[in-house]
Amino acid sequence: MFGIVDDKRLFDAIKDNSQTAFKVVYEEYFAKLTQFIFKMSRNQNLSEEMAQQTMVKVWEQREKIILTTSLKSYLYKVSYHEYLMHIRKSSKFQNIEDAVIEAIDEIEDEQDNQVLLDKIRKEIDNLPPKCREVFILSKINGMKYKEIAEQLNISTKTIESHMTKALKQIREALTEK
Repeated sequence: MFGIVDDKRLFDAIKDNSQTAFKVVYEEYFAKLTQFIFKMSRNQNLSEEMAQQTMVKVWEQREKIILTTSLKSYLYKVSYHEYLMHIRKSSKFQNIEDAVIEAIDEIEDEQDNQVLLDKIRKEIDNLPPKCREVFILSKINGMKYKEIAEQLNISTKTIESHMTKALKQIREALTEK
């Protein structure tokens, strides 16, 4: 805008709380910073907000700032940093939001699974006694049909028949609304 020497004098005036000097910088650079950020974000409102934050930050920290480059370079660097910080915060929030949604889904799935398990348990309890015993030995205790047949002194065909009946009854109960 003015050159490094003029930038230094202008910024020294800002450091001395000159609102007039700050207004000159604001009017010269606000639109340019907005346009610079817009090229990255493609969001006009966000671009204006980031440019505004840049200007606020410069004003609030004016006494601490030591210009080693042109004022223009410094402002662009600060605005770029503000934009990056916004992106980081947004992605952290998005990750947190995703985690919350996922946790809610898992809780709902757990509740749905619990309802399903309760229905299955109820239906197992409604099975005829021998059929229930065969089902529990097979599906819950993990025994093979041959082992169950030996333990109960019945044929493997009878075991298969009990399992078919048990699975059919449970399946029908689960498909009913």
